[in-house]
Amino acid sequence: MNINNLKMYSEKLSILYAEDEIEVRNELGEILVKLFGSVTEAVDGKDAFFKYTQEIEKNGKPFDLVLSDIKMPFIDGLELVEKIKEIEPNQPTIILSAYNDSERLMNLLNLNISRFVLKPINISLLMNVLYETCRNISNEKIAEKYHEEIVEDNDKLTVELEKKVKELEVFNTQLETRVQEEIEKNKEQELRLFEQTKMTAITDLLKNISHHWRQPLNIIALCAQNLEMDLEAEKPELLTTLDKITINTNFLSDTINTFTSLFKGNGELREIILQKEIEKIFYLIYPTLEDDNIDIVTHFVDSEEIRLNTFLESITQVIVNIIKNSQENFITKKIENRWIEVLVKKRDNKAVISIEDSGGGIPEEISQKIYEPYFTTKHKDRGVGLGLSNSHKIVTDSLRGKIYHQNTENGAKFSIELPLD
Repeated sequence: MNINNLKMYSEKLSILYAEDEIEVRNELGEILVKLFGSVTEAVDGKDAFFKYTQEIEKNGKPFDLVLSDIKMPFIDGLELVEKIKEIEPNQPTIILSAYNDSERLMNLLNLNISRFVLKPINISLLMNVLYETCRNISNEKIAEKYHEEIVEDNDKLTVELEKKVKELEVFNTQLETRVQEEIEKNKEQELRLFEQTKMTAITDLLKNISHHWRQPLNIIALCAQNLEMDLEAEKPELLTTLDKITINTNFLSDTINTFTSLFKGNGELREIILQKEIEKIFYLIYPTLEDDNIDIVTHFVDSEEIRLNTFLESITQVIVNIIKNSQENFITKKIENRWIEVLVKKRDNKAVISIEDSGGGIPEEISQKIYEPYFTTKHKDRGVGLGLSNSHKIVTDSLRGKIYHQNTENGAKFSIELPLD
């Protein structure tokens, strides 16, 4: 046996050597000190077990190898091994003994002893036994180290994988959110495009009607003026009739202008008297309300005129839209007592327009959704006006105001607040 080969494995190991014979312990102890990195000697089995437990308490692990005589006072080698195996079942152990009977050998085999060496000790044989045992211990340590490294690497990979999975989940969630946002944007753009296309078609229709109406109206007006001049002296009683013709042709012309401007968009920013403009709006739409047996009542709380710089066409669009929604609701629900009450007042530095109907109110499940883009309870073939989402956008963006609603004991009540400055 080459001692250097043995030392390659043993010099990094610790050994507990138990021997009650002093001379043997001293001689073999000197050899072991030259071979092992750490050597602890015990004078008997009791001393050996104490030092074994002390090693665990001190370093948190047992000796790498236990070398023990079998016949010792207090606790013999067999009992020592039994007590050690209770603490560390896989403890590598070599037994030295002058006994060679089968009963003791069987007991040692049952205790899973690594090797058994007879006395008197053959040093060459002992070196071979130590070599094989230390090599096995070292290989197990290396394997254990690799196993720990693999487990540690696996733990790191698991942590990294979990981190990446979470990052991917966050990314997917954000992606879903962005996709949903883009879908909503596209829906809103489609809705706006649809509304713009619809408004353009209506505007073109009104332009065509206007074009065909204006010339006959001009002719009627001119004829009325000529007749008025001719009949002023001969038949003055006809002048009243001619005045009515002139007044009504002017009204028809003004009506065309009003409806055309209604669908032009924001129009121009200008000062208006709110009460007068609201009266004009209801005067224009009253015939359709009357046809559906809908009464409309207007209350102007303030006696003084409410003046504000605003876009009249935008206000008109929003008010007409709310009124048309009430009108359709009356028809859909087949409500008999149909009325719309409009209240106009000044509050603080704002003009407030409240529109309440007797339509039974807005269902709770959709009340919070009515201003959302693309939300509607109407069939796609119903109506030509703006949705409430666009009305909300007009009031908040173009008119710098607020629009909100609530259910009353009668029905739904919409309020529009517009700044006076």
